[in-house]
Amino acid sequence: MKTLVLCNQKGGVGKSVVATLLAHHFAQRGRRVLAIDLDHQGNLSKPLRMSGRTTASAFTAAAVLTSHAPALPDKPFVLVPSDRALLSLERQPDLHTPFARNFRAFLARADAAFDVCVIDTNPNPDIRVIAALASADFVLSPIQLNQGAMDGVSGLLNHERVGLRKIRAVLNSKLSLIGLLPTMVEPADTVPEGELPADRPAVPPVDDQHWVGAGRLRVDPAPLVHIPANVTADSGIVTRHSGERDRVRCCAL
Repeated sequence: MKTLVLCNQKGGVGKSVVATLLAHHFAQRGRRVLAIDLDHQGNLSKPLRMSGRTTASAFTAAAVLTSHAPALPDKPFVLVPSDRALLSLERQPDLHTPFARNFRAFLARADAAFDVCVIDTNPNPDIRVIAALASADFVLSPIQLNQGAMDGVSGLLNHERVGLRKIRAVLNSKLSLIGLLPTMVEPADTVPEGELPADRPAVPPVDDQHWVGAGRLRVDPAPLVHIPANVTADSGIVTRHSGERDRVRCCAL
């Protein structure tokens, strides 16, 4: 079983939407899918339940961290739903290590029954995020192409507790960052409707500068945003360019 975590320290960037779509995509391709909702808001749990395509476990995500969770349903598309008890876990620091161990053991028990596990996380850098990243194979970070979201990229990589570099160095050397996935775009310059310059097409041409290919998304040129100084080209996420401000050129899946 391959485990993918949707992670970003900024809320409202589309983590749950992407997690929902990916879970359905894998299921439609015949994969056995386990979806785990670690966000107490339950924005992954709600649409998956409403779809009628998943089977919910008899226990919630909080139980996965706090105890030896019982067996999962013998179904091809299973949801471990969110609950409000997840909020209290961060306030129990003496149990954080057991929480992470319980989560890893749960995934190990589920390994033979599923092909892929999709985990939605909360934006707060707490024990839920640590437990997920410490046991995952891959992490994908949905972002908005605006200044606030780009400032959060530094935290995603370098946070002293849940930064990906710290997790890889201390807890999970196999963790691989797939990349940043733009989900919503806010243009740097807004033009009133009907006043688009004649030399600027309303819809960018689909050519080698604007294309969506199999498995990859390229956004070029991107809005002008400032990239934090400690996010460098060797991160494999962004490329630096000369000029007054830097551009994010492409994000790969």
